[in-house]
Amino acid sequence: MAQHGSDNKDAFIGSATQFIQAGQNMAQQFMDFIGKSGNPAGTAPPVADPQALTALQKQFTDQQISLWQSVLAR
Repeated sequence: MAQHGSDNKDAFIGSATQFIQAGQNMAQQFMDFIGKSGNPAGTAPPVADPQALTALQKQFTDQQISLWQSVLAR
């Protein structure tokens, strides 16, 4: 029997969180690979602002959750 109510929503949010974490891990692995592949120009890469990246990731996560909630609500 299908679950209704907050249990189903909680399961979705948990799954969405795992999906987002997997995406973050993949992006980090990609950036590590790029960093190890060398820098032919010999210049240091720009330093990323951790707070800006965190804010951007939160905005993306919020938008993804809103998107999936609207899809599931139909």
